[in-house]
Amino acid sequence: HENESTQIFTLDGPIAILPLESPDKSQTSGVLVWTIPKKRLGAIKNQDDQAFQEGVSGIFENRFGKITLNSEPVWSFASQSWLVDDSKEGLLAIGDSSHRILPFAGLGVNLGFADVRSIQDVLEKVEVSGRNCAKLGRLVTLERRIFVQTIIVAMSWFDKIFRSENNFAVMARGHAFRFVDRSKILKNLFIGIAS
Repeated sequence: HENESTQIFTLDGPIAILPLESPDKSQTSGVLVWTIPKKRLGAIKNQDDQAFQEGVSGIFENRFGKITLNSEPVWSFASQSWLVDDSKEGLLAIGDSSHRILPFAGLGVNLGFADVRSIQDVLEKVEVSGRNCAKLGRLVTLERRIFVQTIIVAMSWFDKIFRSENNFAVMARGHAFRFVDRSKILKNLFIGIAS
C-alpha cells in the first residue's frame, strides 16, 4: 500500500484500506473499512476467510497482492448523527463524540481536526478564562455546526444515491464520477473538503 490510503466504490459500498505501520517490515499491514448495506451483510459476513480474502483482493484488482486477515473481522453498524448541544457547562464535545459520519475519504477524522482548528481560532479571537469556558464552547459550536451538519446531510444523500439500484441513478452516478474524475477543479474541491 506504500503508506497510502486507498478507497474504491463498489456496488456493496465503499471499501478502503488504511495503512498501518507493521512491526514486520517484510509485510505491509492495514485496516480494512467497508461500508456494506444491511441486506448484503449476511452474505459477505458468512463467507469463509479464504473466499472473503480473495473477494477483497479482487476488488482491489490484486494491486496489493493477496490480502490476508490477521485477526477476526469486527462488524459494526455505521450511522451518522450529531449532538443537539455540543457544549454544556464548560464541556465541549468534538470529533466523533460530537458528530459521527459514514466512513468516507477520512471525513470523520478531518472533521475532528477541523474542530480542533476551530477551538484554536476562537481562542485567538476571544480571551477565555476559567470562568467563561462555556463561552468558548458556544462559540466553537456556532462556528462548526452549520458546516458539520451540511456535510452529514450531504453524505446521507450521497449514500442513498450511491446505493440506489434505480437505472437512472446508476447511469447518473457513473457519469458524475467520470465527470468529477476528469475535472481538476471539482476533484480538488472534494479533496479539499475531505482534508
